[in-house]
Amino acid sequence: MKPTFGSVSNEGIYPLSWMLDHVGPITRTIEDNALLLNAIVAYDHHDPKSIERRREDFSRLIGKDIKGKRIGIPKNFYYENVDEEIVRAIEKVIKIMKEEGAIVDEVNLSYMNDMLEAQRIIIRSDAYAIHEENLKKYPNLWDDEVKARKFRYKRI
Repeated sequence: MKPTFGSVSNEGIYPLSWMLDHVGPITRTIEDNALLLNAIVAYDHHDPKSIERRREDFSRLIGKDIKGKRIGIPKNFYYENVDEEIVRAIEKVIKIMKEEGAIVDEVNLSYMNDMLEAQRIIIRSDAYAIHEENLKKYPNLWDDEVKARKFRYKRI
């Protein structure tokens, strides 16, 4: 689950990207996720990216009717390089949402390739700045694929 940026403190987290990192829970169920969010979403004055927000109960809508709710499903970008099992699971959920009365519309996210490239540039810049010293001190402890993908690292 990827909460709103700044909702969960990054204090104590070893960064990859100062601009993009943010913390979110990984849980088995939506209920567990909501309960965990209830516990961890809070302002932290130690984290300069933390935001003050009104307290809310993230479990309040679980089990509520979705009839008439409009849900956008991207057909480009998110379906690229995705395992068929994942695609089938997504299609199953879409079918259930429609059966429950949701209005499901395809949306075109034509700008996603530009956003992805901007994200790559930010991550590479931040990651190299954060990890530069360790990368130089311990180059053999980094997988070549990680160095190439995250740092555009080349052996000298």
